[in-house]
Formats: sequence, C-alpha cells, structure tokens
Amino acid sequence: MRKFLCILLSTVFVISSAIFPAGYAKALSRTSKDSILHINEIMASSTSTLRDGDLLDDDDGIKGGTYSDWIEIYNTSTKAIDLSGYRISDSDATWTFPKGIVPANGCLLIWASGKDKVTADGQLHTNFKLGASGETITLVNSDGLICDSVKYGGLSNNESYGAKIDGCSSYVIFSKATPGKSNSEGVLLIKPPVFSKKGGLYTDAFDLILSTSDYVDDTKDALSTCEAVYYTLDGSDPAPGDVGTIKYTESIPIKSRAGEPDVLSLISTSSKWKAPNGEVFKGWTIKAAAYSDKGVKSKIITNSYFVDSDIFKRYNLPVISIVTDKSNFFDSSKGIYFTKSSQATETSDSSPVPIHVEAYDKDGSLWFSQNAGAKLHGQSSSRNSQKTLRIYASDDYGDKDTFKYNIFPGLKDANGKEIDKFKRLLLRNSGNDWSSTMFRDGLMQSLVSHLNVSTQAYRPSVMFLNGEFWGIHNIRERFDKYYFASHYNLDKNKLAILSWKLSSKETIEIDEGTTEDKEAYFNDIIEYLKVNSIKDKSVYENIKTKIDVDNFIDYQLSQIYFANSDWPGNNVVVWKYKTNDGKYHPEAPTGQDGRWRWVLKDTEFGFGLIRDSSHDTLSYAAEPTVTSTATPSATPTINATQTAAPTVIPQGGVEKGVRSGRNFEWAVFLFKTLLQNSEFRIEFINRFADNINTSFDTVRVNQRIGEMKAEIEKSIPEHIDRWQGITDWNSNVEQMKTFAKDRPDKMRKFIVDKFTGNGVTGTSKISLNSDSSKGHIKINSIDITTSTPGITNPDSWTGTYFKGVPITLKAVPENGYEFSHWDGEGIADIDKTSDIITFDPAKDMNITAVFVSSLNDIGGHWAENYIKDLMKKEILKGYPDSTFKPENKIDRASAAAIIVKILGLEAGEYDKKFADNIPEWAREPIMAACKAGIFNGYDDNTFRAEKNLTRQELVVILVRALGYKDLQVKGTLFKDNDKIGKWSVAYVAKAFELELIKGYEDKSFRPDNMITRAEFAAIIAKVICQIKEVEKE
Repeated sequence: MRKFLCILLSTVFVISSAIFPAGYAKALSRTSKDSILHINEIMASSTSTLRDGDLLDDDDGIKGGTYSDWIEIYNTSTKAIDLSGYRISDSDATWTFPKGIVPANGCLLIWASGKDKVTADGQLHTNFKLGASGETITLVNSDGLICDSVKYGGLSNNESYGAKIDGCSSYVIFSKATPGKSNSEGVLLIKPPVFSKKGGLYTDAFDLILSTSDYVDDTKDALSTCEAVYYTLDGSDPAPGDVGTIKYTESIPIKSRAGEPDVLSLISTSSKWKAPNGEVFKGWTIKAAAYSDKGVKSKIITNSYFVDSDIFKRYNLPVISIVTDKSNFFDSSKGIYFTKSSQATETSDSSPVPIHVEAYDKDGSLWFSQNAGAKLHGQSSSRNSQKTLRIYASDDYGDKDTFKYNIFPGLKDANGKEIDKFKRLLLRNSGNDWSSTMFRDGLMQSLVSHLNVSTQAYRPSVMFLNGEFWGIHNIRERFDKYYFASHYNLDKNKLAILSWKLSSKETIEIDEGTTEDKEAYFNDIIEYLKVNSIKDKSVYENIKTKIDVDNFIDYQLSQIYFANSDWPGNNVVVWKYKTNDGKYHPEAPTGQDGRWRWVLKDTEFGFGLIRDSSHDTLSYAAEPTVTSTATPSATPTINATQTAAPTVIPQGGVEKGVRSGRNFEWAVFLFKTLLQNSEFRIEFINRFADNINTSFDTVRVNQRIGEMKAEIEKSIPEHIDRWQGITDWNSNVEQMKTFAKDRPDKMRKFIVDKFTGNGVTGTSKISLNSDSSKGHIKINSIDITTSTPGITNPDSWTGTYFKGVPITLKAVPENGYEFSHWDGEGIADIDKTSDIITFDPAKDMNITAVFVSSLNDIGGHWAENYIKDLMKKEILKGYPDSTFKPENKIDRASAAAIIVKILGLEAGEYDKKFADNIPEWAREPIMAACKAGIFNGYDDNTFRAEKNLTRQELVVILVRALGYKDLQVKGTLFKDNDKIGKWSVAYVAKAFELELIKGYEDKSFRPDNMITRAEFAAIIAKVICQIKEVEKE
C-alpha cells in the first residue's frame, strides 16, 4: 500500500509544477551530501489544524494550547538523530535547537510559534513565526552545513506545503495537512476558478466567465476533476446547499445595478440612523470557489466590480471595497456594526472579523486585494451611524501580512525612506467631526506633520460594503507598535506605549510594554517633579534625558493652537524605545534614544468644532478648571455657530451648553510644572511664535483647507444622501477658515496674557531680508527658506515675536559665500559682525543679513558662474585665503578626486601599485579612477600625482569617464590638428561634439597647454550636464 501511494503521489508533483507558481519550487539544494534530515511539511497559517500543547499559553492554555504554525522534520535513516546545536531559520530569524530527537524513519514536529521555549513535556517552540505569504525555511546542522532548505509561496488557512512522498524533494500544497503522519494521507489542493475580468471600475457592462481545469499528469490521466464552481453575490462564502450560493452554469452579467433594492444600507446602525435619501450606488461582489469530484474546496477568489458610464467622473477618490459575510457586521450577537449599546464602542479584546478588502486608485488601478480582518475602532465616535473600521493585514487570514502600496505619497520614515507597507489601517469616519466636515483631524495633523511630533497620514476614499456605497472614509495610519517600527526603524518588540483615556483620576493603560515601563514613566517624571524643583537646572537637565522636550513642546503648541478641548485629559498617548541598558542615548537615531514622546491623535474637537478661535486653550492646558470629583461628559454638544468666547468654567464646574472640561489636575501637571523653568518657557514661547508665523500662517492653512475640501467635494453630496449626518457642509468648512484667520492674533494675545508676570509685554514685527541665492537667516528654530512650510518669500519675510523673550538669529551662507554683517533699522546695539545674535525684540525691527562671495579673485572672471555653481555643490573648493586662483593649473591627483566624486564611484582600497609617492588624501580616489579605466599610470609604473594635466590629457580622461569607447576620427576640427596626439585626436573630436570644449578664437586647440582651474571648472560643469542627460535617457 505504501508503495502504491508513493507511486500515486509521484504523479502529483508533475502537476504541481504547472498549477503552482515558481515560488513553490525548492529554493536551495541540500549541501550536506549525506543529509538524511528533510523539511517534510510546513503550515504557515493554522486556525483549526492542531493545537501546540502549550498549557501555559496566556490565551489558549486552558484549551490545550493555541493553533501555532509548525514545521515537520523527517529522518530517512535507520538511526535516531539528536538535533542539539542544529539551527533552523526563516527569512528573518534563526533558532538553535537546545534539544530534540528525530526518531529513525520518523518525524519531529516543531512549533513556529515565536515563543522561543521548550515546554515541560518537551515541545519545541522557535523564536519565529511563519509568513503565510511565503518565505524560505532552512535547516542547518551543527557543522554549519545545510541539511535542507525549502521555499514556499502563499498558503491559505490550514493549507500545508509538503513533500509529495515523505523525505523527497518534490513538493505540493495539501488542503488536508498530515502533521505527524505520512504525507501520502494528504489531500491535494484544487486550483481556484479564474475570472475573465479583473475586479475594478468599468464604464461598460460585460459577461463575467469563471473557468477552471482538471489536473492531469504527464500520462494525461486525471488526478482530480473539478466538479463545479460555486459563487455568491452577497459576501458570504460559497458552499453548496447554502442560501445565497449559486452553482456556476453560465456567464454572470456584470452591469449597472441602478434600480436594484438596497439591502445593507437599510439596516439601522445607531440610534441616530436615518435611511438613505434615495437609492445608494451599488457594485458587484463575486466570491467563487471550485469543488473537486472528491469534495475538496479551492481557495475562495473575491472580486468587486463597479459599473457606471461615468464611473471615473463619479469619484475623485480611491475606492475601497470590503466584502464579508453579512453576519460579521450585522448579526445581533457578534456583528461589529450592530446597534446594541454593548457594541456601541470599541472593545479592545474583541477579535477582528474576516473580510476581503480591495483598494483601487481613482483611475481604477489596483492597490491591493487580499483577505484581512476588521473590527470597530473608536470610542464615542463609534456611536455614529457610520463607523470607523480598523483593518488588519495578517497571516491569520491566509493572505499577505501587510498592505503593500504607497498609499500616502510623500510619507517617509526617519531616514527619508518611503513607507509603503502597513500592518494596520484605519478607515475613519472622521471621528467626532462626522457631522461637520469629514476632514478636520486630517487637516490639523497635516499642518504639523513636519514638526517633531508623530502624526497619522491621511487620504480620503469612498468605501463600499458588499457592493453598497458606504460613504467617505479617511484612510489613516494607526498608532501601534507597527507604526513606530516602520517610522523610526526600530524593533517593534522593544517598545513601551502608554495611553490615558477620559477619566478624572489618572489611569495609565499599557498598550505595549510592561508594568515596569508604566512605573518608570510615573516615577521618573511625575513623582520626580513633585519632590524636585524644576527651576533647578540639574532637575531640568535630568528631565531632558527622560522626555524629548522638543517633541513635548511641538505637541503642546499644536493642541493649544487647535483649541482641542477633548484634551489634555483624554486621547493622550506616549511611547518610547526601550534601550538595552534602559538609559538615554543622545547619539542614537531619531526615536531610538530611550526617551518618552507624545503623539497627536483624535484632534477633531479642535479648529472650531467645540471651541472657537477665542478659546484660551493655553490657560486651559496649564491650569486645571475641573476638580477630580467632576464627572466628565463623554459626548459633546457641538455649537457649530459659536462666535463668542466660551464662559470660563468655575473650579469643578461645567460649561453650560458645551461640555465638561478635560483639563484635570493630573492632565495639566507636567506642562504646568515645566513652564516654571525659564529655559523651557522661553523655548516654548519662541517655538510657538515660529509656528504661528509659518505652520499656522493663515494663507497656508486656508490654502490647505481649500485643497482638502476640493479633494472630497465631488463625493460629499452622495455621502450626505447616504448617511444624512451633515446639514451644511460648506458652512462648516467656512467655519474652519474663519478659525484659521482669527486664531493667530488671538493666540498671541493669550501668550502675552499668560506670561505677563514673566516679563512678556507685547509683540514686535521682525522683518528679515537676505539674498537667498547667497544665504538665508535662521530665526530660533526655523530656516527662512522656501523649504519651511508657510514661507513663500525668503528674501523678505516678516514674523511676529514677543517682547521680553530673547530671539536668536543666525546667518547661514550658501556655498561660495560668507556672512559679512547685519544691516538695518534698530540694530545699533547688536554685534553686527557676529553670525549668531540673540536679543530682546523690544520693538519692530528690519534686519538684513549681508552675504559676500567667499572668493575675492573671481569677480567678473569668465568662469565665475561655473566656479560658484561647483562650489555650491561642494565639488570645488577655494583656498584658505578666500581665493580660487582660477589661472593656477590642475594636477592629476586633484582631477582624479573630483572626477570620482561627480561620477559617484566608490573609493578604491589603496594597493600601492604605483612606484612613486601618492598623497594620502588622493590614494583612494586615484585607485577608484584607475579601476574604472578613467586614469592610467605611466610606463615606468608611476602615477605622477602632482603632474599638471594638458588639455588633450583631460579630454581623454573625461570622455572615458562618460563611457565612450572605440571612437573614430572625424576630420579636421582645429588649425593645429597636427599637434594633437594620435592617441587623443578621436577623444578631442568627441569632446567637441559633446560641447565639452571649444577652440580658441584663432581656431586652435593648443593640446599641450596646461589646463587651468577655471577651464577645468567650465569643462566639469558641462560633464555633469552630460551625466544628467544620460541618466534621463
């Protein structure tokens, strides 16, 4: 029987090479010649196959362990093998076996659980999990030789990838796994149906054809016959006999669904729910699976189709389609959208429901299509009829473990690398702004995304649920360990994340980390400041090692400018990277120094939603106006037309008609305390002034409001008809513009009023001028350049600063220039020649930074512009005496170094191949130039680094550098052509053709003239242009 099964299964792999992608093939051959251990079977996404026996598992120990990933190792020999010292690895991690015996002609199952332990009964758990989207597993013996290495592709839930015969090197996918048993008992996976059209946006109707094929081996005998394809249109999984499941017998007409009745859109989703105003737009959702004659089911394929003659004009936004069984959202006991009060807010311990999500750009191009999970997100805002969804990319759903696409163009990590992979995403209903503008929080976070505070990227979309229009949803990042790992390039398992929810008593929740992390925050910062004076310099210096003060300042000023009254006693999140020794490391990259940092989240109560521009949020954030016995209101009363300043809340009282405060004593303690330190206070006031002048500049803010309004304007009428939650969208947007116009002056008044006792007496206008081509001015924390948001004219800029608060100016020259002096009105008492000056802006001032050329011998020179440009690019340098000496000659070593730099060649290791002495600074670039074939040595094995270059020598070198070879002589170009060497004449002709060189006025070339520094600068500038042209091509 065993022999028969082996023969039968031997035909399976022939089929697998045709029906499975190349990614399923063996990745590496076994390199240990006598290898008798084989990776026999792999399961990368187990949801019901086999529990791992870990009785100490926090969640499932009582059930006999959790459904972990696993790897089966098979021993083909007649002797047991001890795995002690062996190593097994996936694509990211390696685990060393502390013990483990593989019996003779038997197998050992190890758990890829990530638990990194051996249980009491000897079960082996690796330090990694397997990726359902595919990776490489390698087994290495104690001598470092590879026993086996298997590369597998994507696996769905409970599918395994195994040897077709135990211990052989041909692999197949099994829909029924065989852990601990012979692989001959496995059931081959059936191929899923193929859709004749990809999912997406279509202007014309079409007939959708679902096709599949039998699997045959090379003898043409069918191994498994596809008996039928079944599909659904309602989001449920196809299963023969189930209501809603249709047996495929003919093509499916995909056309406009106008006139068809709404289904999900008519389900009440909150106490405030209203039926849609008219029919909702609908698309098609097809879930299909093939069934074999043996009853085996293929993977389910899901596609969504949206058909309308004007579909590409209908939405100016990405389209998100979520397909799921209706019960997952609307079942009375488990549905995440159900209106029962217990389901009205997010429950953090609830499990996500399975969904399929597709995302298309507005032009119909696919972002991603994959199985995922979804759960409700948010607190009071989840009581809205339209809710925020949190979607999960995970192996648990038998698909990719990230959403991979550049969803947020321009989003980069701390190193400037584009972020295009996401583990979690929010499809946000705009939170408490749901009935107002649909982009308020996105606006505020975008205004400060360049500051030293973590923000969530924003991109609006329209969403469909099982084909029915579900309104505008803002695609947002979610703050969690995956966010910080991707933004700051750190280990997600070494994070502490703490949060504070709405409570009159300070209650810290641990989102990531340990109780010790929470205690460290509380003891090192809060308790420390209660018993030590922040006015003491040493105390403040110590606090700066515990928290990122610059981040805290940017966080505070942002919330205060926004007039966010759902803070500081709510929506507070801090995080830190836990360094190995638990100490502060100032030299570490951004975010990895071990200090606590704050993030911006859920700011939509700001910008006029609850409080208008007259609200003194500075005092609100620095002084408690609600006692610890006050009961905070969870739901605000929104006064969208509020124009007068809010009534001051009495101690322990509640502002009538608005809401109770969020500024509890515990919530304002840290900010209130730090303001008592003069260094912090000055930095806070100046940083606030810098940002009112730039980030919060009225023109900039209102331009951003206009852009974000235009982005969703086309979809707003359909969104309003769908949910009927917004009454006057345009007026609500205008209210934000009014806030943007009025807030700067109001905010400056609040700062003066708050700090009058600290010597702040008013404001002054500081006008700064410079020639930006020569240099710019930095005031406090901002560079007056167009790269600073809010600055459009750096040559003549004016900002408002506070009398009594010293400001600092720094002159920053461009390359080729140097600072000369300060000039202007009101600067008599300032050191005019110092490039950094600090003074009290006690009056309006008009100041100019004067920059001059740092070279005093190129003014009016014919090569002046070439020289300045190359010095600006740091390709050429002048001499210490501020001269360039343009008529000096250029030697071989200097030319080699500069050419290597402009070509971006890697420095070559000096191998002392030349007999003569080469200056140390020039050794590596000379080696690089020689290895690239650009420079050669002389016949006597010397390089002659200090020898000056002739015109024809330089031409040969540069044409070689541009990659030209096998050149032909093209006639006579110069009257002294006969003086040009035969070895260089073709190169001279090519250089002339490329316009790198010209002759002299008398039409001579003068090939043996030595190249001057000025001539070299001009030619190098032209070479750089040639390189750019080649790169474009």
